[in-house]
Formats: sequence, structure tokens, C-alpha cells
Amino acid sequence: MLVQLKERLANEDPEVALRVGFTATRRHVGNAVTRNRARRRLRAVVAQIAPTLMPSCPIDLVLIATATTATAPYPALVRDFLSAMKRFSLLGEAS
Repeated sequence: MLVQLKERLANEDPEVALRVGFTATRRHVGNAVTRNRARRRLRAVVAQIAPTLMPSCPIDLVLIATATTATAPYPALVRDFLSAMKRFSLLGEAS
């Protein structure tokens, strides 16, 4: 999985601190069934981790599924997402 982050301006929907988008392309992930499975798994990871995120400003995250997203063990996806959030300094103290 790849994660991209963009800080939003204060006037761009300031009530929502975190917006998340998901993408899985046929070229990188595979057929429709595999792409949907990859997106579902990414959504589950974000749903589990999002309550612990503490963005200091409004941000947009885009999670990009890779060829292994649909088949990787779920704990590995969680670990990778947590690692990315630590690099972006977005984890709260509960993590």
C-alpha cells in the first residue's frame, strides 16, 4: 500500500479534519473482484486506526492499493499503515 498526504487550506472544509480516499487500479491490482477486496481491506485498516489519528491541521489521505494489498496478512497492512502515520506524525498518544 502507498499513502499520500496533502494538507488542506483552512478554508477548505475546516470542520472535517481528516478525509480519506482509496484507489485500486486494474493495472496494479487486478480484476474487479481483487480491486474491491483490496479497497475493503484498506477501509477496514483506516476504520481501525482513524480514531487514534491526531492531525494538527485538516489533511487528505489517499491510500493506493498495490498488487499485494488483497493478499497480504491483515496485521501486515495495519503495521504498514501505522508506520506511514508515524512518519507523518499523525498518531495520537494512545498508539
